[in-house]
Amino acid sequence: MAILTIEILNDSGAARSYAVFSAPPEVRFENRPVKAHPCAWLVFDQTPAGGRVTSTFSESVYAFLNWPASLAPGVVVQDNSYVSADPRARDWIPVVQERDHFAFGETIQDRSAYGTFSLMTDEHVTAQNQVVLGVAKFGDSSLAVPIACFVGQPHGLFEIKPVLKFHVVEGTYARGEVIGLDGPGDGAVVDFTGKGDVKAVVTHHADGTYTVQYGPN
Repeated sequence: MAILTIEILNDSGAARSYAVFSAPPEVRFENRPVKAHPCAWLVFDQTPAGGRVTSTFSESVYAFLNWPASLAPGVVVQDNSYVSADPRARDWIPVVQERDHFAFGETIQDRSAYGTFSLMTDEHVTAQNQVVLGVAKFGDSSLAVPIACFVGQPHGLFEIKPVLKFHVVEGTYARGEVIGLDGPGDGAVVDFTGKGDVKAVVTHHADGTYTVQYGPN
């Protein structure tokens, strides 16, 4: 499994705050496309002029659920529960109501399309019950942070295909903060697809532009 690094060099001439968002995964529910809200993943507040901030992480992702929860820009999503979700192992994971809460059931491998993992919901996983599902990832904190989320739907199969593309933007966000479906706006795009172990150095220049250079980790 590839080990990846994002390093941000603030060459803008002033202190800046940065956030890293994952590009949303491809999500389908019962073969219908579902749009996932991006969530702030890595956050670096007040990086000084000339300063560098770095995070090293793996390809691994996790399925998460949050209940009760709302889903709107500005909301900070917490993961009440998360479980490893391996697209290479084609994980299939049930999401069920257990007495007074929601939980993941036992993972079964080799039941999803290659490169995806699946969440099979029971009849209680509804918007009315305020169930939010999504993808989480470890980065610059000791807990998996939500990177994309969507409202639960009942009695059906979510198929989720994670991506290895990230957006670096200027701004102040909380980890897990939801933004609009149109994404975080202008910044740098870091695409690790097919690159193996690699480091991406993102430089923020004084004219507001960004450059991305890839090299050995």
